[in-house]
Amino acid sequence: MSGTKLRYAFVVGTAFLFWFLYAMVHEMKAEQLLLEYQVSKIQETL
Repeated sequence: MSGTKLRYAFVVGTAFLFWFLYAMVHEMKAEQLLLEYQVSKIQETL
């Protein structure tokens, strides 16, 4: 019983870790795109 529970916890933990990494990378890309967009807008106004 404890082995199954441990395996389940491991799977959930791994899935969460992957989701966390994906979210971080996605967030970074979104911020970078936003930054580039803002820079291009600033260059247009100057």
